[in-house]
Amino acid sequence: MGSADSDVPVPVSTSTGLSNVTVISGAPGFGLALCGTDGTVWTWGADSDGQLGHNTFNVATDTPLKVQAGDGDLTGVIAIAGGGNNGLALRNDGTVWAWGYDGNDELGDETPSDSPVAVQVPGLSGITAISVGYFFCAALKSDGTVWAWGTNADGELGNGTTVDNTASPSYTGPVQVSSLAGIVAISCAGDHALALKSDGSVYAWGGNSSSFALGNGTSDGQSNVPVRVPGLSGIVALAAGRFQNTVLGSDGTVWGWGNDDLFSYVPIVVGNRSSALPPTISPAGGAFASDQSISITSSVAGTIHYTLDGTEPTVSSVGGSETITLTLGESALVSAAVFNSDGVMVTPIVSSQFYINDSGDTGLPIEATGLSVIQGSTGDLQLSWTLSGTVNYSEIGIYRSTNGGDYELIGVVDPGTSTFDDTNVQATNSYQYKIGTFNDSGESDTSATGSASPTSTDGLIINVTTPSGATAL
Repeated sequence: MGSADSDVPVPVSTSTGLSNVTVISGAPGFGLALCGTDGTVWTWGADSDGQLGHNTFNVATDTPLKVQAGDGDLTGVIAIAGGGNNGLALRNDGTVWAWGYDGNDELGDETPSDSPVAVQVPGLSGITAISVGYFFCAALKSDGTVWAWGTNADGELGNGTTVDNTASPSYTGPVQVSSLAGIVAISCAGDHALALKSDGSVYAWGGNSSSFALGNGTSDGQSNVPVRVPGLSGIVALAAGRFQNTVLGSDGTVWGWGNDDLFSYVPIVVGNRSSALPPTISPAGGAFASDQSISITSSVAGTIHYTLDGTEPTVSSVGGSETITLTLGESALVSAAVFNSDGVMVTPIVSSQFYINDSGDTGLPIEATGLSVIQGSTGDLQLSWTLSGTVNYSEIGIYRSTNGGDYELIGVVDPGTSTFDDTNVQATNSYQYKIGTFNDSGESDTSATGSASPTSTDGLIINVTTPSGATAL
């Protein structure tokens, strides 16, 4: 490869016998490769702290050589990882081996003594996966527990303590990360770690200021115990980065959060900032016979701000609490979002329409019969209807159900509008719709005729409800 920098990929030298590479890993200043034939580990690059494992210090090389262990080569390795200035290897007998820098107990031997050859990390057996962050390491055991060692300045060990080893050495060797069970994958980077549970949930611990690792809407502090990352479920793979984190959903969706190009304090679908978990308004809107109490809550850390006229909430809007409870005495379009301590909106805005009707009529408004639903070219559902005769109304409400009952108000359009685009649908669900019209007092006041034309394409099933007493033409 040569010692010169390159801004394009160049082949790594195989002149010393490197072949049948099955796994590679990179770290600042050096690289690692695993040979699938005999389980040997090959390294090249900088060697200031013995991180190449060649039984040398400060002997950099651009030619891959085998990592040593005692008097011979390190063999039987099935996984490798590099980070900081040290390397880590998992052998086929479930033991873990480390080499290089040990200033924060990265070798797990409770002494700050660098090693130019691989040494076994004490106290670990039955290990199935390994990962390396910046000055700390983690390992996953076959029983679903996680173990960590190294620096703990930002709670990287996840055991409920925070100790800056560089300022006041307090080496522990591997310790069990608190409150984690059923873990199937781990990933470390920078000053934090992620763990994937068998139920598809994700947990994080360690530093939060540079990577927003906790994904909870803040850039504050740290967590020295694992906390669940909100808004994520059905996750099957994860990767931690120094400034950002990404996870893969079972549906193929990639989620990310962090202080980099994403710059999101909470998980979002990559390329879609509006996909973060919004607050919840309960009940979800509708028509009510009298004053209605509502609550606004969120699983994302921060304060909720809201408006009652449908305008976009800001950090200066009313609210400012972690949960909101209020009573509506008149019709309102409630819009809410969560803001962090920096005044940044960290969730999408959620809106719900409430009609307060003092006449005592709590039923759904009269359904229009002239309703057609088709699937659009982008997978959305496009509703259209026809209103005929003399009508006196100020707004039209669109209701949706997925079970033939429990209709929820999902949108309101202006009078004279005869279409609505429902983009929040999934191909595996069945949807039923009702159209209602309202006068200025929030009361139903219309008559309509038309036809119902359900369409099914690409596995999407659409059901249109014909109201009682009406006939679909």
